[in-house]
Amino acid sequence: MKYLITGTGRSGTTLIHSVLTDLGLDMGKHEKCMGKHGGVGGYRVIPDLVRNNSNYEIVIQAREPLETVTSILKSSPSDFPDLNLYKKDYKNIELYTLKAWYEIHNILYKKSIFTYTLQDLNEGKASSSLISLFNLNIDADKFNKTVLSKLNSHKRNSRPSRKAVDPEVLKKLDPRLFKNSYNLYNEIKI
Repeated sequence: MKYLITGTGRSGTTLIHSVLTDLGLDMGKHEKCMGKHGGVGGYRVIPDLVRNNSNYEIVIQAREPLETVTSILKSSPSDFPDLNLYKKDYKNIELYTLKAWYEIHNILYKKSIFTYTLQDLNEGKASSSLISLFNLNIDADKFNKTVLSKLNSHKRNSRPSRKAVDPEVLKKLDPRLFKNSYNLYNEIKI
């Protein structure tokens, strides 16, 4: 069985790909192809990653919704025709991006065998489950040290700073979407 670790863009898939690769797993090329043990990449690249690979299970790695929205908006969010989501249909780009976060994770959540958040990974809460899932012959301490070393490295996929998204604005624009997004995020957490 192979495992596909995925989430929205800017959810930390570069980090977990690097960690698992350093621990000896063949996870293919990030967002390009599956390896012997699985693959890692954002929702948008799933069709490319799983091409010719029908034997895989989905694992979600999610980042806190507003942190994700802020990070995505440092560049330009994409349209998602398969979700019928188009930027042009929204007057507020932050609301559009939160809607994409929710829809993507909602679809993935229904298909996933394991979920965790980037915060769970950074705090060591996901290590035992990931060690077990990938049948790694290491302890949680080594796994967590590898995560921390990657977090502290300058190889991370960072983007220029941007003012954080104001949660009050999004709560007023669409209180149901805001609430549903955080309810789902809390379900994904370990």
